[in-house]
Amino acid sequence: MIISKSKTRSKSRSKSRSKSRSKSRSKTRSKTRSKTRSKTRSKSRSKTISEIGRGKDGKILKNIKCGRFNFKNGYVAKQFYGEVNINKELHSKLKEIDDEEKRFNRYHMPENECAMSNVIFQRHLINLNNKKLSKPQYRYLRESIKILHENDIAHCDLPDNVMMDNFDNMPRIIDWDNAVMNIDNLHKEIDNNAFMTHFKVLKK
Repeated sequence: MIISKSKTRSKSRSKSRSKSRSKSRSKTRSKTRSKTRSKTRSKSRSKTISEIGRGKDGKILKNIKCGRFNFKNGYVAKQFYGEVNINKELHSKLKEIDDEEKRFNRYHMPENECAMSNVIFQRHLINLNNKKLSKPQYRYLRESIKILHENDIAHCDLPDNVMMDNFDNMPRIIDWDNAVMNIDNLHKEIDNNAFMTHFKVLKK
């Protein structure tokens, strides 16, 4: 039996196309699997350390915990970008004048086996629009600044460092890296001027 050249060529082309398609499908599947694995790893990392906020000196992390300092109990971790010298005397004083953190959101620094470099814990708060305060919020914040000054402390970094506790919807003063103890009238003026300039009551 004589096989025509055209049939032979046709079979050859068919096999070549089949192989080409097979290789193409194999590459596509490989790429899809690779992308899926990459996405899965990325999601896994984000679940391990979930960043929920970022400031000028550090970022706020949700899933880092240490004993009672965990998100379920209302705490988040703050990881500073670099080395920071925390004034422990100041935070001890804040605890003395506001143990339940109704006004001042202080740093918590575990000194046990889960203590981490450049990481502190603090209460989880939400953003506050300083141009749209209610009258009770405005008075509450003014009173908080007054209490600080009466205890020889000035914050010196308002208005950015004021947030709200979702529990009672009242303002809390946060981030104490620029705070000063043993203050004079100039330090008080810095806080008072910042308050009068940047915090407003929402007019209805």
